[in-house]
Amino acid sequence: MTAIREGVWNMLRNDTALMALGAGSGSSDNSLALFPNYTLDSPAAGLTRWMTLRWGAADSPVGRDSETRPMPLAIWMYDRQRDYDTIDTALRRVRAVMKAVQGLALPGGGYLVAADWSFSSEDIWDDTYEAIARGETYRIVTNGI
Repeated sequence: MTAIREGVWNMLRNDTALMALGAGSGSSDNSLALFPNYTLDSPAAGLTRWMTLRWGAADSPVGRDSETRPMPLAIWMYDRQRDYDTIDTALRRVRAVMKAVQGLALPGGGYLVAADWSFSSEDIWDDTYEAIARGETYRIVTNGI
């Protein structure tokens, strides 16, 4: 399943419009910091905005093996400057990028068949990160991995 994780991470990381939303966030290259599933408990103290990808377990059909696997993906955007406008803009851009991924060839073989939006979270305050946040969940369907 690392192919799907790597494929989606690269797709988002290579989107210049999304990465431009990190201007002034404190990241080393002045782009939006994007963390994969294994994000440390505390991002670098100097970051003001960042995004994390949280993957769920892939489902397999009951009673038979199949190459088609749905799996959940939650994408969270955090902002220590408490700017929901930036969060909204970033999540809208993520949704546009995710809509365009049907048929994406994955590293090492296989395809991302669909990335269906499921829901958006409420506005939250994260005590650990000391930042506001909002997230969206997608149902990712892959084949051939």
